[in-house]
Amino acid sequence: MKRVFKQLAFIPLVLLGLVIGISSCGKKDPAKAEITVVDENDERIEGATVNIICTPIEKSKCKEGTEQDGITNSSGKVEFEWEHPAIYGSKNVGFAVLKVEAYKDSSGIFCFNSVDSLGQDTIICFDSTFQKFGSTFIELQIEKTAKETITIVQE
Repeated sequence: MKRVFKQLAFIPLVLLGLVIGISSCGKKDPAKAEITVVDENDERIEGATVNIICTPIEKSKCKEGTEQDGITNSSGKVEFEWEHPAIYGSKNVGFAVLKVEAYKDSSGIFCFNSVDSLGQDTIICFDSTFQKFGSTFIELQIEKTAKETITIVQE
């Protein structure tokens, strides 16, 4: 009788172990990144293009879905999300390091004051396009959001 009682007492422990084991194998949340783009005056830039670029380490390969592009919103932010197979392969361990590049083209008529050869003040205007650019690296981790701010400056 004591032996049967001990065996019956052991069953709830086994069931509890199974429940914990099965629930820990559940799907994990994707890795996320929140990128904010600012200029040299720390003002947020709307409409900047942000590229997430895979830079494989020796003997590794970039997986499909790793590289992404986005445009910043009115708050100068853009968000990205990766499912695990795109970053980690079939295992839910580790992390990934990706390069982030941001840029924005600006165009218009630009004017500046100058002094000509006769010593007279002159305003010189020209129509031009230039690009502001910045880059950094982010580290993605399972079930976390990587937050990074990129400052873009004129090249």
